[in-house]
Amino acid sequence: AWIGKDEEPWCASFVSWCAYKASVSSSVIEYTAGCPAMRKHFNDMGRYYPIGESSYTPKVGDIVFEGGTKDSPGHVGIVTFLPSQTVTLLHTEILPISRLLIL
Repeated sequence: AWIGKDEEPWCASFVSWCAYKASVSSSVIEYTAGCPAMRKHFNDMGRYYPIGESSYTPKVGDIVFEGGTKDSPGHVGIVTFLPSQTVTLLHTEILPISRLLIL
């Protein structure tokens, strides 16, 4: 994997790599192979907006956590298309929005 954690699922590694390639500082997005660590980083920065607990409307380019639990999401991706109540993520299929964070 790009950040050296070959045994981890690759979704958080991919999002980290995209941020790195876009010159997003590691102080803004933690370069990690784990969804829970990435979500915690955004939460600690006050940039995690759970669906149903925030009035934020997602936009293309946002990072979305999906599945798992609030503290341990199972998947992460980057919003590429947002028609109504579904979200299309880079490298995934269309999923209902469950948890959201803004990059």
